[in-house]
Formats: sequence, structure tokens, C-alpha cells
Amino acid sequence: MRRYPDDVLVHFVSFFNADSDIARTQEAAKVLRQAYPFIEDIAAPYTLAEYEYYRHGNIGRAIEIFEELIARKQGNVNLRLGLLRMLLNTGRLDEAAAQIRESLKISPANENLQMFAAESAFLNKDMNAWFTHMGKLLTLTQHSDSFNSSFYYQLYRAFIAAGKEADAVKQLAMARKLGPEWDWQSAAETKSSMGNIKLKD
Repeated sequence: MRRYPDDVLVHFVSFFNADSDIARTQEAAKVLRQAYPFIEDIAAPYTLAEYEYYRHGNIGRAIEIFEELIARKQGNVNLRLGLLRMLLNTGRLDEAAAQIRESLKISPANENLQMFAAESAFLNKDMNAWFTHMGKLLTLTQHSDSFNSSFYYQLYRAFIAAGKEADAVKQLAMARKLGPEWDWQSAAETKSSMGNIKLKD
């Protein structure tokens, strides 16, 4: 590594095999170049960014690498997802929110992007945006009716907690429609049931 500090493919290979000697690393890099011509353009810098982040804790440099890549490949959402993960993990919420806005213009139906958008909204305490992205995510993923029923019921509870009664009613209706076997109770029904329980002295 120290003998060839400028060759990013050294980092690419060594990221997966930190104990490999330099000769083996250089030979592997040669094979990678021949097999994957695009590797120096995207894959190697991407992995170098992760190397800086995970191995060295050099967050600033890792983010710089991603930003340079995105500037060259603005339509590549996978690069933006890699950057978003780092921004959210390090509490750079404003930068993450800005990146999410741009990314959603490119790929609004990307499930991973919607997950990051929901996480960003939650961390920013923007419950309206959180509800929106969680609802969007539900329409994008393929799950059983039983799973979706549970998901809608969790949304119902979140709306109730946020004081959004009208929205909550819609979520409960969907939960009951998709999962009648669950016998979901409304907040009022749950409260009534609890009130009827008699405790022994």
C-alpha cells in the first residue's frame, strides 16, 4: 500500500483482503482492469471512499470522493445512496436532505432511496414527510397481505400518536381490509377493552 499510494485499485483489492502482499494486489488489479474497464471510473473510487470511511475514519475525504463521483455521474442513484448512508450515519442531516431532494428527482420509485428519505425525515422530526415516504415505500415493495396489514396498522398508530385522526382512520381501514385475521382494534376500542378488565385485589 505504501509503495503504490496513488493506485486506487490497490485500495480496491486491499479493502477486501487487507493482508494480501503488494505483488498479489498488483496482479489482482491488473486482472480487474482487463475484466472491468469501468472499474477505474466508478468502482475503484467508490471503494476507496468506503475504505477511507470504514478503515481510516476519514469521513471528510470519503464524502469528497462521493461528491466528485456524483458530479461526473449525476444520474447514478447508487452513488448518491452511498453518500446518503455516510451523511445520515454522521449526522449531516441538512446535507442528506438536500441530496435526497435531488435524488428523488432522478429516481422517485427507488425503494432504498425512499427508506433513506423516511429515515432523514424521522431524524429531522418531520413526521409529515416520514408518513409520506413510508406510504410510498409500501406501494413500491412486494409483500404478503398479512405483512402489509401489519405495516398499515403501525402507520395507524403513528398517525394517532401524531394527532392525525383523519389520516389514521384511512390506515386502519387498509389494515383491516388486508388482514382481517388480525382483528386490529382502534385506539378507542383498545381503551374500552382495557377499561373492562377487572383486576383482582
